Amino acid sequence: MTVPRCISICLAAAFLLASISAIAQTRGPTFRINGKLVSCHDLSGLDYALYQHNEVYFAGWSLQDYQTAIAWEDRCAPPQWEHEKQTRKSELQARLQVAQADLARQEEERKQQEAELAKQREAAAALQAQAQARA
Repeated sequence: MTVPRCISICLAAAFLLASISAIAQTRGPTFRINGKLVSCHDLSGLDYALYQHNEVYFAGWSLQDYQTAIAWEDRCAPPQWEHEKQTRKSELQARLQVAQADLARQEEERKQQEAELAKQREAAAALQAQAQARA
């Protein structure tokens, strides 16, 4: 391989690496929400979902996803996004509170079901003991 050819290949490789690095930097930091990697560039999808009240977009989000989305918004958001007098962050915080309340309600229901099941087991054990005592 000649020296000029080697130099041109090296310059092309350096240009390619610089281009990839520049593309990665323009996307900004990445966050994992609901199993998907998102960057600052993807914030418009969140805006659209909030604006359209698109519940499908938020389907399957965990408490951690909402907390990560708030961090995503803090890191990437241009100021003053507002819809119906709500900021993006306040919308996400409201959704986080609803998710927390839903989780607390589900936990309470689970505890009630466990208590009912324990009562049924006690009643069954008492009946079985009575049956054995009669036999």
